[in-house]
Amino acid sequence: MTSDDTDTTTESKATSLLVSFIVDGSVGVALFLLFCVLRPRVPHVFDARREARKLRLDTKSAEAPPVPPGLFAWVPHVLSFSDEAIYNLAGMDALMQVTFFRFARRLFTACTIVGLAVLMPINWFAGDKLSGISRTTMSNIPADSGALWAHLLCAYAITAYMFYELRKLHLKYREYRERTLHAQILSARTVLLQGVPATATTASIVEAFRPVLPDVATALRVWDLTDVADLLEQREEALTRLERARYNANLPQLPWSYRFQRIVMSMCGLTDNIKQPLLSSRQPAMLRGWRLFASPQQEAEYWAAVIEMVDERVISTREAALARAALPAAFVTFATSRSASIAAQCNLSSIPAGWLSKPAPEPRDVIWHNLGINPVHRRLKEFVSFAAVVGLFVLYSVLLTFAATAAEINSLSDKLLFLDVFTPDPWLRGFIEGVFSSVFVLIIMALLPIFLSWLATWEGLACRTFVQQKLLSEMYLFFIIEVFFVTIVAGAIFNAIGPIIDDPSSIVTLLSRAVPQTGAFFFSYVLLHALVGYTVDLVLLWPLIWTPIVLWLFARTPREIKAAKQPRSCNYAARLASELFVVTVGLLYSSASPVVLPAVLSFFLLGELVYRYHLMYVWEPAVESFGLLWPRVHTRLVASAIIYHLVLMAIFALKLGTANAILVLPLPVLAVYAHRYYTRFYLDPVRTYPLLDPRQDVDPPAWSLSEEFVQPELQASLVAPDDVLINADASA
Repeated sequence: MTSDDTDTTTESKATSLLVSFIVDGSVGVALFLLFCVLRPRVPHVFDARREARKLRLDTKSAEAPPVPPGLFAWVPHVLSFSDEAIYNLAGMDALMQVTFFRFARRLFTACTIVGLAVLMPINWFAGDKLSGISRTTMSNIPADSGALWAHLLCAYAITAYMFYELRKLHLKYREYRERTLHAQILSARTVLLQGVPATATTASIVEAFRPVLPDVATALRVWDLTDVADLLEQREEALTRLERARYNANLPQLPWSYRFQRIVMSMCGLTDNIKQPLLSSRQPAMLRGWRLFASPQQEAEYWAAVIEMVDERVISTREAALARAALPAAFVTFATSRSASIAAQCNLSSIPAGWLSKPAPEPRDVIWHNLGINPVHRRLKEFVSFAAVVGLFVLYSVLLTFAATAAEINSLSDKLLFLDVFTPDPWLRGFIEGVFSSVFVLIIMALLPIFLSWLATWEGLACRTFVQQKLLSEMYLFFIIEVFFVTIVAGAIFNAIGPIIDDPSSIVTLLSRAVPQTGAFFFSYVLLHALVGYTVDLVLLWPLIWTPIVLWLFARTPREIKAAKQPRSCNYAARLASELFVVTVGLLYSSASPVVLPAVLSFFLLGELVYRYHLMYVWEPAVESFGLLWPRVHTRLVASAIIYHLVLMAIFALKLGTANAILVLPLPVLAVYAHRYYTRFYLDPVRTYPLLDPRQDVDPPAWSLSEEFVQPELQASLVAPDDVLINADASA
């Protein structure tokens, strides 16, 4: 590569970083100010938990104190929340999420200070072969240079500080996990049995446990109620339509949107969204005709008749399901968590795959229809799921190679002449390299958890926490293999495509120089995620746009208003995988390219602020795993440190720093030892209820938890159509 080519590449990278910073910073500042202005004015979006609590007439559950007035008063307010307040108001999963951000913020504050004050000047003055941004990377250090010793010492210091902070985080986890286990909540006093014979009744299950554990309280068999669930969904839709019809019937004049909505629904085939087998000869005459011009009174008559027919089907289908054999699963509840812990760890039967016990998840967490999948079908589904994930790996390799190509378009244009159309304009080239490639990666990675979550649920996992655990593992693997290694290798090769074509034997030497230079892409990626991704999260862009439209045009009845104002939940697993990937990037480039560190630090600073606000005021957890995701987070934090050590060792070896590479070897060994130590002394003792722990049981936390293990289809009450009385005043 000639000096002119090097200067052009360096100038291109500097331009892409500048464009990325300007675009991301401008969008981030605009969205942040928009949130500060709109927050007190749109409470159903930015104070959704409090608004939903009012709609539910909930006076028992605790709520966060109101935000004091002022444009930026919310910032110190949310930062002032203690761990105790977060635990009591948002749950243990939320607390561990905030604690993780605190850990990452402290770690990368230290890394940024060391990287910018120590390593970047060493990289700059160690050699003069490169210029501009590239001179701040390890690529500028000559082979077998004494400057590599500074990177070795900093690697030891960063690793030691990381595991020091990790120990503090584990102490916090153990403290609150112990409190949760001693809180005597329902799930802590219950075990899930799988492989239960169909002949076993609830009474026989209770009597089987009583000689060993006398405080056994109740047992619940699980039934296949899938058809009942479908009918209840149709009934809920019919109730919504009935309320709307009675609301319109009480209006002095129909709104202009009523006829428009009826025409659109008729054209889209949504007018009768109830399955045809439900209809009978007893239906009103208007059911058999075109209802586009029906009056609200006729609409109300129609939906009342539909509800009556659905109710008959619900009752008969429910009775038929309960008459069939139960699914091979049961929940057994004890009077104390101690007995449940004993039952969950016992070998209950010598029958293969029979009477298997495990701690029960929280009732809302259970995926009831998956409890009936037999082990053979489960293994077949696991194989199909594995094959689908492998196919996704191949597909994403192609897509992310394209992203790496866009990030190195200036280097490729020297050999691929058709790309010259992008190179004359430096700002267009900078936008493609600094913004487009990062946005493309964010979009395709945002689509991944949707499919992986569906795949894990289809596979037959018993609860949503297990789905979240598998999603976290697979998403992190995707980030490391696809976004990290594919981007590094592809970017390094594209960055040195000319010399590699001219002299293929130089690929090893060129990779040692080019790998640290891929930091420009990760700087743009992390900065986009921090300044744009988190501010979009903060301003809740989609709910902010769509919820007012729904409330203005469509939501009129209490049921519709409640549905429109329902708080969103947080997908912890997908978010944690992305955040763990940024930890990996920050650790690696703390030595290879310290210019990335300010972007990583801003990522965790903004992320902690956004999470603190949303967890207390916006997001309402759909389920609570009581911190069961944290052991997997810990494992991947240790994996990030080991990846950092191995890549740094490879860079030392490629730069002929043999002694440095050898001296890095103890670091991954110590990381593995620390992992085993922390697992044994901090994680394993609080996986289940400690039987000999002298600590007294405490009162349950003030979370919104289910109070009994009952399938939702058996809990649902059938509201009579005559009790749905909606008038114009009721919706105000």
